[in-house]
Amino acid sequence: MSRTVQLGKKYLLLCVFLWLGAALLLTLWPYNITFQNSVTAPAGGGLHFQSPSIAYLHQPPQKLSALEKFSIIAEIKPDSLSAGKGGIIFGYSYDNILQNFLVRQVGSEIGFYLKDKNDVYNLWLDVFEKAQSVLIAITYDGEKITIFKNESIQNMIPAKDLDLSSWNSSFPLVLANTGDGNMPWSGTLYSLDIFDRIVSISKDRHLESIKNLTPPILSLSFHHGDPESSDRNGNNSLAALVIPAMYCPPAKGFNSSAVSLLDIGKWDISDILLNILFFVPLGLLLIPLLEIYTKRYSLSFWLTVMSGLLLSIIIESLQILIPDRNTSVMDVLSNTAGTIAGSSLFMFSYIRRIFHLRR
Repeated sequence: MSRTVQLGKKYLLLCVFLWLGAALLLTLWPYNITFQNSVTAPAGGGLHFQSPSIAYLHQPPQKLSALEKFSIIAEIKPDSLSAGKGGIIFGYSYDNILQNFLVRQVGSEIGFYLKDKNDVYNLWLDVFEKAQSVLIAITYDGEKITIFKNESIQNMIPAKDLDLSSWNSSFPLVLANTGDGNMPWSGTLYSLDIFDRIVSISKDRHLESIKNLTPPILSLSFHHGDPESSDRNGNNSLAALVIPAMYCPPAKGFNSSAVSLLDIGKWDISDILLNILFFVPLGLLLIPLLEIYTKRYSLSFWLTVMSGLLLSIIIESLQILIPDRNTSVMDVLSNTAGTIAGSSLFMFSYIRRIFHLRR
């Protein structure tokens, strides 16, 4: 083997290791895989979430997708009203895209996102003052979506013939976050009730008395410290509220990304291109090292592609353990495509001529 090839091989090996180190650093940073799930039940009542923290119900009520009218009532107290502060208070979701509805805080505002079969509805309202407890009601009466704050109408948008049949019944109800754990919220949730009809709250009609007369399809209450969950029959069998000891979102992993993979409209093209470009150097640098030893381009090509695929799967699997990272099937496919592109470019590259690997 010539001195040029020997020297080139050392430089290529160094470049591969440098790229690998950079890849692991960029894709796995920060290495905080032991976040404590900071959920507490203060003596004054409520369930307090300190970011990042989470609680969830695995099984949603089946009646949700058949709703013709609804009322969502929640008592909420955020920790901060600073501009840019907030997160997802609750909602049925895998992530910010794969969701039925989400209730979000940003600063002093609350936002309600809802997806039906044909459209997306987005309603915002400035409701919070001095981080005080606020009773929020979001209703749909067949004509419009309305937000109430402490019994008075605050904002509304038209939403005639809302069709919720497309709602995914597998999305968990997640508190203080999205299902993938990517939008944490800090604050106290005192109660959450979902009715399949319009209910009105006034000074003379308290929530508890309404629930006795018109049982909700889902009811979570934290006023007495210990969380209580029940369905409209008063059974706790709907689903136990899960509060994991460690910060462990219910949809963290490949499951949500596998669903989004089927919908081209939800692809992030810029992210896909970056992931392809990121793995091009691996294909371009690894294949000459393998071809020096195998003397066969086709074998080296497939070994390189398999290496890129395996490395991407390892990285994405490790990201499941990191709360600040998202795991994606599309990332695996994009990384592998980048490895293939780099390996193909090597066929026509100057590196190949240096190593005299042309036939």
